[in-house]
Amino acid sequence: MTPKQVSLVQASWQKVLPIAPQAADIFYRTLFEMDPALKTLFPSDITEQGKKLMAMLDTAVELLMNQTNLFQRCKNSVQDMFNMVLSPNIMTLLVPLC
Repeated sequence: MTPKQVSLVQASWQKVLPIAPQAADIFYRTLFEMDPALKTLFPSDITEQGKKLMAMLDTAVELLMNQTNLFQRCKNSVQDMFNMVLSPNIMTLLVPLC
């Protein structure tokens, strides 16, 4: 990404932060529509999971200028969220979304 693109993403992210709970809800609703089987990996109330997602995305946006660390940190965060080793199929779905 160019510095200008990073700046645009970071500015856009600042607009998402005030609606973080709704954004997390949209993310999980879309994820479960893409693969309903994933819903079984989560508690029925995903409020706390949504907070973790937003924290992970915040870290990813902060690391955009340091893309060497970005992928590994994002992968580690996703694995921590699920508290399990993710299959390649699930990673293929989630990594582009984080």
